[in-house]
Amino acid sequence: MTPAEPGQSLFSRFRTAVRGGTFRSRLVAVFSFFLLMIVVQFLVFLITLLFTIRAGTMTRVLTVLGRNFEGMHAEELVYGFSKNRTNSARAYDLIRQSRSIFEERLDFVAELQPSVSLKDLRLLLERHERTFDAYVILVDQLEAFDSEARRLSGDLLAIADAMREEETGLSDELHSIIRLVALSAWHEHEFAERTMSENLQSIIAFGESVRETARQPAAKLEGYRLAATANRYLDTFQRYRLNLEHLKTKELELHQSFFASRDACLAAEEIVEQRLLSFQWWALVILVAFFGLSAGTAVFATIFFSENLSRPLTRLLEATASIRAGEYGRPVEIDTSDEFGELGRQFNTMADELKASREKILLHQRTLEQNILDRTRQVRLSEALLRRIIDLVPHFIYAKDEDGRYFLVNRAFADACGRSVEEMIGLTYAELGGFEDEVERVQIEDDEVIRSNRPMSISDYRTFVRGGPRRFLQTNKIPFQSEDGAKRSLLGVSIDLTEISEQKNLAEALKDEAVRARQAADAANQSKSLFLANMSHEIRTPLNAIIGYSQLLSRYAGMNETQVAYLTTIMNSGAHLLSLIDNILEISRIEAGHLEYRPAPFDLRLLLESVKTMFAARAEMHGVRMEFVTDAALPRLLVTDEGKLRQILVNIVGNAVKFTEKGHITTTSSYRDGDLHIEIEDSGSGIEPEELALVFEKFEQTSSGRRIGTGTGLGMALSRQFARFLEGDITVESRPGVGTTFRLTLPVELPKEGVLAPDVAPARRVRGLAPGTRRMTVLVADDLESNRSVLTTLLNLVGFGVGEAVDGRDAVDKFEKLLPDAVLMDLKMPEMNGIEALRRIRATERGRQIPVLIITAQGIDENRREALLAGATSFICKPFREDDLLQELGTCLGIAYAYEDLPAGGHATSGSAGAFVELSRLPVEFIRELRSAIRRGERKGCLELLNTLSERDAGIGERLRELVNAYEYDRLLDILKLPGEDGDGT
Repeated sequence: MTPAEPGQSLFSRFRTAVRGGTFRSRLVAVFSFFLLMIVVQFLVFLITLLFTIRAGTMTRVLTVLGRNFEGMHAEELVYGFSKNRTNSARAYDLIRQSRSIFEERLDFVAELQPSVSLKDLRLLLERHERTFDAYVILVDQLEAFDSEARRLSGDLLAIADAMREEETGLSDELHSIIRLVALSAWHEHEFAERTMSENLQSIIAFGESVRETARQPAAKLEGYRLAATANRYLDTFQRYRLNLEHLKTKELELHQSFFASRDACLAAEEIVEQRLLSFQWWALVILVAFFGLSAGTAVFATIFFSENLSRPLTRLLEATASIRAGEYGRPVEIDTSDEFGELGRQFNTMADELKASREKILLHQRTLEQNILDRTRQVRLSEALLRRIIDLVPHFIYAKDEDGRYFLVNRAFADACGRSVEEMIGLTYAELGGFEDEVERVQIEDDEVIRSNRPMSISDYRTFVRGGPRRFLQTNKIPFQSEDGAKRSLLGVSIDLTEISEQKNLAEALKDEAVRARQAADAANQSKSLFLANMSHEIRTPLNAIIGYSQLLSRYAGMNETQVAYLTTIMNSGAHLLSLIDNILEISRIEAGHLEYRPAPFDLRLLLESVKTMFAARAEMHGVRMEFVTDAALPRLLVTDEGKLRQILVNIVGNAVKFTEKGHITTTSSYRDGDLHIEIEDSGSGIEPEELALVFEKFEQTSSGRRIGTGTGLGMALSRQFARFLEGDITVESRPGVGTTFRLTLPVELPKEGVLAPDVAPARRVRGLAPGTRRMTVLVADDLESNRSVLTTLLNLVGFGVGEAVDGRDAVDKFEKLLPDAVLMDLKMPEMNGIEALRRIRATERGRQIPVLIITAQGIDENRREALLAGATSFICKPFREDDLLQELGTCLGIAYAYEDLPAGGHATSGSAGAFVELSRLPVEFIRELRSAIRRGERKGCLELLNTLSERDAGIGERLRELVNAYEYDRLLDILKLPGEDGDGT
């Protein structure tokens, strides 16, 4: 469609569309014009109809309005009101009714005015409306005067009656005048205005005289009321007469307005009828004109479209027939700019393209034939290449048809069968020879693959040459068929796994050997555990007697210095041997995975201070400066296994002190991202690079360690295993002659809010049972007399009654006879062991109620678990500290002890402190460090300090070590009290 130029008129656009537009635009233009004619005719008809209806309505309304004016005047609804007021209520209703009807007609006239020129009528009616409204207002005022007059009349009658009762001098004549005034119908008939005024003046004068002359207040009040009411009545009457005069004037104006309005309505009716006739005439003319135009448009459209459709279609049909006949050069001649012209041009273009396509197809056909020849040569080349490839594959590749005959084999398979590739083609598996025992099985496999059309994997031994070796093959058979499905075949690939199978068998043999080796190792570990348990028992049993008797001897006074030294040596030797056993068992426990994690909140700074105190004296003796540096951000309380951390630090710092002869030892602690970092740096002799790997190995020592000649080689190994058990690690850096740095990293937790580190309570010696405590009986069951003697002596000293049993069976019998309050039971005993005796005791009524404490030299974890499961109340290892045993026993029995008071300057059981230790020979700083370690209960720390003291004063060191090994902490604190200190050591 040709676009219209801007600024063209509607007619110009229509002409352009019909002459030069497309067929579609022509069709749209003609039908749009035709539709426009129909719409215009319909609108003219609709407007004419609506105007006719409205004009008829206007005529009827104007007629009714004129008649209403005539009716209102004929009935004298308003005009007679000023002359005849006998029925005022009816007059009021008629006036309001007429006003309402008039308003409706007036509104309709206002609606007609825009379409019909009724300006004069409108102005006349509005003037009539204003006159009518003024008249109605006057009538409403008369009605208000009427209501006011009735009210005042009632008031006058009531006041007159009251004054007669009050005897105010109201005469009958004046009373009659009041009644005449009150009951007179002055608003309905003519009444003498002067007479009414004179009567009211008389009433007012009488009321004023009564008000002035009366003595009684009530009479004065009534006189005043009478005069005031009469005054209001007179004022109302006068205003009524004035309003009535105005009403008469408005009645005359309204009368004249009625006639004028009626005449105006009749004139307007004639105007409306004339305009209606004129409008209907012009509407008819317009309808006829548009109808004729529509008919002409229809005839034109019929002729136009028949001509524009048939000619182009005929030419297109002729051109199509020519192309079908193979004549591509005959064009279609349609010289129009519409769709048919575009169709002709497209048709010619299509004919040209068909001609070109035909030429291309012929050329492509010749090219395709050449390509087929080339592809055939390529396929033959690919087949040859594939033949070479499969011949290079070391695995066996073959293909069979439905009859089981080979039509494809590779060279590896042919060589395995002892034939050439050409000889293999066409043969079956049975025809190869030498496979009679496998033919049937292979045939079943092939038939199953082809029939089910599913691949199959087989692992089996096959023989390819008669008398040849059997080979273990992994064979995969895959079915395939031609495109039409008529021919089905299978492809097989076999992999020689003979060597792999032999290696697998060898691996299985090695695995069996490894299992046997592991079983042997487990047996060795079991033997080692049994050996360690037995060794621990055999060593702890005599140690229990040695240390136990030593602790008992320490309770007796009267020993001289030599005896004390001997006793100290015995206890130190026992403690040293016990520490070696503990280290060995700890290593064994780690290897067995039985190490326990005991987390608890603790103060790291106190722990570091205790380690420093433990080694400060020894470092000072060597001239080594010890520094402990803590980061300001380091939390005060941490949560981890404090005991294992303490052991790690003691081992590392102890080594640093041992191998540092001068310079410094610096311990730096910090906390970052949930990890505790501790670095111990010394300026000692250092470690050779080739020996760094030996630092954390068990039972290994560096050259410097061998020169010193001390240690077992377990300390650092145990420290690293502790660190890794706590999910941390220890690393070491060292330069010979410069020093060594150990770095410890441990993940730690922060305690919950409000948790405080537990305080270490000072140790005390039990003197006996607390006053008022019942003497209780304890049964001691042990097969060794020395062990029973230690326990019996200790319990008797404290105040217990003691019974003895030599084995488990004897313990059960003695329990039934003695009915003890508690039982101390060994585990390893003849006749009946402690576990069985414990079960039998627990089976009795009383046995289920009393505590049974296991005291054994077999302190391994398995024995502990077994004893607790059997019903043991507690588990104590030999050799035991007497204080630990007594405290545990007291807790189980629920009893209290009396403790020895430490007098100033000595101990209750060993005489004078001055006879035992010469304090003047000890450095003050050393005493303070030792006392600090004692208060924290750090036995190893005390022993480390005393080791440094022994190098300078062996006698004093050995005697103090005796008390430490005996756990006589209270006694030590009393002995080590400095001059001028109070009982708390301050």
